[in-house]
Amino acid sequence: MNLELLAGRIRERRIARHITQAELAHRLGVTPQTVSKWERGLCAPDLDNLIDLAAMLSCSVDHLLSAESGHLRRSFIAVDGGGTKTEIVLFTEDGHVLKRYLTGSTNPNAVGQEEARSRLLSGVDMLMNIQMPCGVFAGIAGVLSGGYSESMQAALAAHCGKIPVRVSSDILNVIHSVRGVARCIAVICGTGSSVFAYDGQNIRRFGGWGYLFDGAGSGYDIGRDVICACFALSDGFGEQSLVTDLAQERLGCPPMEKLGTFYAEGRDKIAAFAPVAFEAYRRGDRTAADILHRNMDRVAMLIRAADNGSDTVIISGGLTCHRDVLEPMLRERLPERMKLIFPTLPQIYGAVLAAMHTADCASDPSVFDKNFQNDYSALLKG
Repeated sequence: MNLELLAGRIRERRIARHITQAELAHRLGVTPQTVSKWERGLCAPDLDNLIDLAAMLSCSVDHLLSAESGHLRRSFIAVDGGGTKTEIVLFTEDGHVLKRYLTGSTNPNAVGQEEARSRLLSGVDMLMNIQMPCGVFAGIAGVLSGGYSESMQAALAAHCGKIPVRVSSDILNVIHSVRGVARCIAVICGTGSSVFAYDGQNIRRFGGWGYLFDGAGSGYDIGRDVICACFALSDGFGEQSLVTDLAQERLGCPPMEKLGTFYAEGRDKIAAFAPVAFEAYRRGDRTAADILHRNMDRVAMLIRAADNGSDTVIISGGLTCHRDVLEPMLRERLPERMKLIFPTLPQIYGAVLAAMHTADCASDPSVFDKNFQNDYSALLKG
């Protein structure tokens, strides 16, 4: 008996009949946990339950057991876990996106290991209830720096049964987001920023030690510099600028009146002020230029430190929506041989390809990418 096939058929028919696991369990006189185990391929129903299942799901026992009764498209789950939010998608082997789920940060250094694990398992479990995947890959910020990857992978593996799973750094999401790159320098410019040297197998990190220690180069650092410019003006040794005007306009009051809010809401609240610097810079503000040049000095320094001889530098993360500012600033600070690549597809796409690799599943790139882009764009619009 092929447990994986049987699990997929039970889940497929149950969902098609709009029956929940709890409802099916009640009708069969078993626990919801038992139905969950059937649908995870951990065990099979006995003959009596199998016959009753077929009747309730309006199919034959042969359909549940036979590999010849129709092709089930294999599905996979990919996770892009960042410092602010986590994106999880369920997709098929030909690139169709079945479901997208968003939750909070799963970076264990930001929210704690227990909360990070709970959010990860909850999100994966919700998508598994739609269709049983053949593999799961989770690229999560902070799991390597804190040594959390092994424990989170063990928890995910226990939750998913026999399905191949892998938990690693979210930098692999960046690297895989560009097909055909085996050796590179990868950069994440988001709420936090870090740089990695990748030789096709090993990853070495530069920076990314968190907001308490990095000092510059991230969305948090830029946002903090914006707010500090406001405090300097209030203290009498700073100067009024477009940065300070825009920051106060964004707050609706002088920043010092929100001091308690900044401390209470922390890093993400402060990082939300990074766009102020970019807007002011585009409008010719000198203070904004000082802030951004100082922070890009730090990013460029880390890239040069990570130089492993590769000509490819892949840059991803939330700040890349300001590519028009970032690219020329970094270009003038780096060796001419380095080619800067800003992926056009979202970081979750890299996690999607990593999930396929985890399950040793190949696909036609042209078909897969077209389906993914169309479905993903439709989900964002919907």
